[in-house]
Amino acid sequence: MFLSGFEFNLVELGHFAAYLAFAVALVMALAPAAAQFFHRPELARVGINASIAVFVLTTLGGLAMIHAFVTDNFSVQYVATNSNSKLPLFYKVSALWGGHEGSLYLWVWVLTLYTVVVGLHGASTIRTVCPRSLRYRARSWSVSSG
Repeated sequence: MFLSGFEFNLVELGHFAAYLAFAVALVMALAPAAAQFFHRPELARVGINASIAVFVLTTLGGLAMIHAFVTDNFSVQYVATNSNSKLPLFYKVSALWGGHEGSLYLWVWVLTLYTVVVGLHGASTIRTVCPRSLRYRARSWSVSSG
């Protein structure tokens, strides 16, 4: 078989999604500034699309970590320090937010959700302010996650 030696690792996918979300957040921060600098308003739409991508990627990263907790994947250091194989399912899922890093990831996820709401609502109502608002949201997100 062509992919017989290939092993799908969900934790690595979540890790990659978190790093990719950071890179897309930088694009989200720079697109409105580029739209204003080059006088190309269509570039501002990139910021709105990037906010959706950042939300999806952070959600994917969080779900990968929850999967690692539920399946007792103790090869992940964060799971090994904040979980136990005897925990009920509810506590395994909530163990993601038990440590400092998990609560920070939850906060970043809530910020990305808020940014998507601002981007989608603001794109139809306040076209001139929305790109700048997304730029500031992306800056605060990239500072808190980087």
